[in-house]
Amino acid sequence: MPIPYTYILLASTIISVVGTAPTLLSETARRYSWIAPLISMIILLIAPNTYLMAYVAFLVVIGVLGMVTLMRLNSPIRGVDYILVSIMIIATVLALYTSNLALTLLSLMLVSAPTYLLILVGDPSISIEVGVKYVVNMIIATVLFFVGAVIISSGPSLITYIIASPYYSSAYPLRLASPQCMSGSPTYSRRATQYQSR
Repeated sequence: MPIPYTYILLASTIISVVGTAPTLLSETARRYSWIAPLISMIILLIAPNTYLMAYVAFLVVIGVLGMVTLMRLNSPIRGVDYILVSIMIIATVLALYTSNLALTLLSLMLVSAPTYLLILVGDPSISIEVGVKYVVNMIIATVLFFVGAVIISSGPSLITYIIASPYYSSAYPLRLASPQCMSGSPTYSRRATQYQSR
């Protein structure tokens, strides 16, 4: 009896997170923090069919190239960034594999959230306060969006659409307003002023 691919995705996530955690305890061990995320992505190649395997192989190559790029950068979150890359690849594979609407929307959110974190941490000029506001807004928007998706997927009907609409109408403005947290910061305001004065 073949192992359900959902279990493989779950095992891959656990390997990435649990396997990398011990290497974050010291600077010396951080140089090996890429091993567990790489293994977790390779495990994804155990796809249930040939068509999915081709897409997964393409995504794994992209993930490896992303990790190689991060290795050349002096990242303050060395090790954690590798986990984020592997989670993005796992979430993308989940979106390709599942036919459940809620899981599909969740996977899309899991792809976008690590991207925001990598961008925020990659720019040292962004203050902690601005970064926290940005991430908190995105998390709240993600939860609202996910709750709305679960309500609709539980039984698509006019009533469920009416119940879910407030969640969607609240989530989208939060997602659109999150970049304003960065553009309204003193650092970015000074950059805009300097750019306009040129």
